[in-house]
Amino acid sequence: MDCTKKVESANFAMIADLKDGLSILDFAEHLDKIMKYKLPLLCANPDYLVHNKNTLSMSGGTVAELYSDLGGTVFRYGKPYEPIYQDIFKKMRITNLSKVLVIGDSLWHDIAGGKKMKLDSLWIKNGIHKSKLKKKDEINPLLEKYRPKYAISHLKL
Repeated sequence: MDCTKKVESANFAMIADLKDGLSILDFAEHLDKIMKYKLPLLCANPDYLVHNKNTLSMSGGTVAELYSDLGGTVFRYGKPYEPIYQDIFKKMRITNLSKVLVIGDSLWHDIAGGKKMKLDSLWIKNGIHKSKLKKKDEINPLLEKYRPKYAISHLKL
C-alpha cells in the first residue's frame, strides 16, 4: 500500500492518536477536503478522549464522529467495536470468554465494548470520566447505560 498526503490521490483517510492540545477546529480544513473527495475515514482509535500526563486530550474518535455527523463514511476499528475483540480472541486463542475481564477508564468505549461482547468489565474511575464523578446527573446515566460489573478508583501497575 502506498501512502500519500495528497487527498486528491487517496483512496481513504485514516486517523488514530493525536498530538496533545489539538481541538476539533484544527481538523476543519482537512475534513472539508476529505469530504470534498468523498473519502471514507478509517478511525484506528475510536476513543473520544485520552488521558495524557494528567490532562484530557481529544482523540481520533472525536474527529471521526464529526466527520460522520457531516455525512462522511467512517469505519472504526477498536473498542467498543466487535472486530478488535474477535481478532484478540483469535490471536490469543481465547475460547472461554468467562475468563476475560475488560479493563478501562472509558464507559463509552472500554466498558461499552465489554458489555457489547458480554464480557465482565472493570471500570477505572480515575480516568476520562473523573470530572463527572461528583456530578450525579452526568455519571449516573452513563453507569446505568454501560453497567460495569466492577469499579475501582485507580489502577496502579
